[in-house]
Amino acid sequence: MNAVLEEIGAAGKPTLMVFNKTDRFESDALLRQNLERFPNAVGVSAKTGEGIPELLAELGSLLRPVREFVELNVPHEASAVIARLHATAQVVERDYDGQTARFKARIPPHLYREFSPFIVAEINGHPTGNGNGST
Repeated sequence: MNAVLEEIGAAGKPTLMVFNKTDRFESDALLRQNLERFPNAVGVSAKTGEGIPELLAELGSLLRPVREFVELNVPHEASAVIARLHATAQVVERDYDGQTARFKARIPPHLYREFSPFIVAEINGHPTGNGNGST
């Protein structure tokens, strides 16, 4: 399998091995043994539909971009920034009370620099910005 990936220029890319026709395995133990042997593998049966939810969950995990989980303070008058945050990020918490609007959000890495003037902390607690909205 790895030789084929290298041949088509996909070596080092995230992969998911899918065992189809799991309904034809002689035993569940044999299937489990194969799934343990290959990391990032799922078993499915196109015939019975078994394993399809697991396959979709794994695909969702692989395709979902890694996002930075951050806390932001955005001045209320920066409505364009607030609108952009809602359009591009996964906003988990919002609080419009106080002098600034406060958010906890998962932002795509390529937008980190755009929002960096407003980031006051990464959720893991490391300070990353001044939070006053100035650059």
